[in-house]
Amino acid sequence: MKNSRLRWLLPPESDRSIGYHDGSEVAEVWPEGLCGNQIARWNWKLLDVRVTGVVPGSGNDAIDRRAAQYEADNAFFTKRSTY
Repeated sequence: MKNSRLRWLLPPESDRSIGYHDGSEVAEVWPEGLCGNQIARWNWKLLDVRVTGVVPGSGNDAIDRRAAQYEADNAFFTKRSTY
């Protein structure tokens, strides 16, 4: 599938990563809560179909953010293929 991954950008002064496909914003990933010094959970949602999910924090914020982006990415292309 052509362009089968979203492009993720983190706007300045924001904690929300925005997922783009064909130039349109289609997904968001953002942190929620703290457990010690790490993020407790990473939320994701698809903007057009209102699909959401959560990735629990493991203590490695970079890996957890990427895991949430991966989940949103997969959900976007799964939903898209069912249209």
